[in-house]
Amino acid sequence: MIRSRSELEALVSAHRPNRVVVDTEYASEGRYRGVLGLVQLAWGEQWAIIDPLETSLEPLVAWRDAQWVTHDGSQDWGLLLESGMVRPAELFDTQLAARMLGLKDLGLAKLMVSQLGEAHDKGAQRSNWLKRPLSEDQLLYAQQDVVGLLRLATHLENELRTMGRWDMTLDAGAEALDRWCDVGPRKVPHLQRFKALRRVDPKVRGRAVALLEWREAEGYRRNRPVRWLLSDDDVIALAKNTKKPEKTEIAQILSEAKPLEAPRNDRLSSEQRAKLKELKGQRQSLADRVQLDPSLLAPPALLNKLALGCVEVGALGWRAPWIEQLLNEPMGPDPAPPKELEDSDGRSA
Repeated sequence: MIRSRSELEALVSAHRPNRVVVDTEYASEGRYRGVLGLVQLAWGEQWAIIDPLETSLEPLVAWRDAQWVTHDGSQDWGLLLESGMVRPAELFDTQLAARMLGLKDLGLAKLMVSQLGEAHDKGAQRSNWLKRPLSEDQLLYAQQDVVGLLRLATHLENELRTMGRWDMTLDAGAEALDRWCDVGPRKVPHLQRFKALRRVDPKVRGRAVALLEWREAEGYRRNRPVRWLLSDDDVIALAKNTKKPEKTEIAQILSEAKPLEAPRNDRLSSEQRAKLKELKGQRQSLADRVQLDPSLLAPPALLNKLALGCVEVGALGWRAPWIEQLLNEPMGPDPAPPKELEDSDGRSA
C-alpha cells in the first residue's frame, strides 16, 4: 500500500496509462460528507492501493489527461478533489454506461454478476476504513473491486460501441462531472419541502432561507449533519419568531435576513399537465423500445420544461436526437434509435 508522497510520485512517473479506474472507500456516518479512507487504482495489468490518510493525491494530477473510470462517482469525485486530485479530462462512469444500455441492475456487484458472471465477496464493504491497520480481508476486497471494475469497463465499452452510444456516454460523464466536482455546501432545500413554510410572508421566508443557508455552510465547514446543528423544527420556529435564538450567531443571521418574495408560480396548467402525462408515456415507450434508462433519457426537470414549452432541443447536447424523436414520433411502430455521427475516419463524433 502506498503511504507516502514519494511512493506515489514514483508510481505516477513510472506509468502513463490511457485509462485509470479509481474506486474509493470512505466513512460517512455522522458526517456532512464522507472522509476518504482508501483509494484503489487499476490500469492495464497494474493496480495500486493508496492510503489517503497518510498522503495527498496531488501527484495523480499528472494523469489528469487519461480517461478516468468510476462506478457512480457522485461521492468519489468530491472526496478525491478535496484530497488533492483534479477534475479529469474525460470520465467513463460504468453506472451511467449501464443506464445508457437500459440495464436494470445498476449496483456494481449485480453488474459484475450479470455482465461478467463474477461474484465477489462484499463482506468487508461496510467495515471501518479509517481504522489502521487495515485487515487482509479489507485489502483483498479493495483490490478485487477495482480490478473487477476495470474488466467491467472494457465489457461495457464494447457494448456501448456496438449500440452506437459510446460517445453519448462520455458526454453524459462530462455532464455528471459538472455536478460531482462542485465541491462545497449543498444547495438549500426548497421551502416547499417544509409544510409549515409553504405559505408564509416574505419576512418569514427570508429568515428561513437565511437559516437554511447557514446550516448548509456550517455543516460543510464542521463536517456534521445539518440537522445536528439546527433541526427542521428549529428552523421553522426561529423563522416564525415563535422561538428565541440561543446563540448570538443565529440571532445575527435572523436580524440581517432580508425579506424574500415567493418565486414565480411555475405550476402547470391543466393543458400542460396533460402534456406532461403524454410526455411521460412517450418517454417510457421510447426508452423501452431503444433500451435506455428513461430518467437518463429525459430527467423529470427536463420533462417539466418540455411540458412548459421552454426548451431549445438543439441545446440539449447528447440528448437532442432522443428528445427530437420523443417529441416528433407517435407512440406507434418501433423507431430507429438515433445514431452517432461519424467523421471521415469512421470515428464517432
